[in-house]
Amino acid sequence: DDFRQGILDSFSIYGQGSLAETTEFHDWTDVENHSERQWEIWDWLTTTKNKKSNVRNWVVLDDEELLEGPKNAKHRGAFVGHVVKTDS
Repeated sequence: DDFRQGILDSFSIYGQGSLAETTEFHDWTDVENHSERQWEIWDWLTTTKNKKSNVRNWVVLDDEELLEGPKNAKHRGAFVGHVVKTDS
């Protein structure tokens, strides 16, 4: 859809290295695990399926806070450098 293509176009124009070469991304929410957004993303990154697909590079574009606060302390170290906080 246009939303995803706009992001991919921006990656191509402004990104460097593997980000500029990105041709797809997942726009995904887990209805089973919707407690904390950071935990939901971490679960997705660490599932067996994704380990087998060899996810090497990733970035999160989200309007929710994923680094600050006590609830985000759980996986903060893994998320630093991978989060772009957007406006709603």
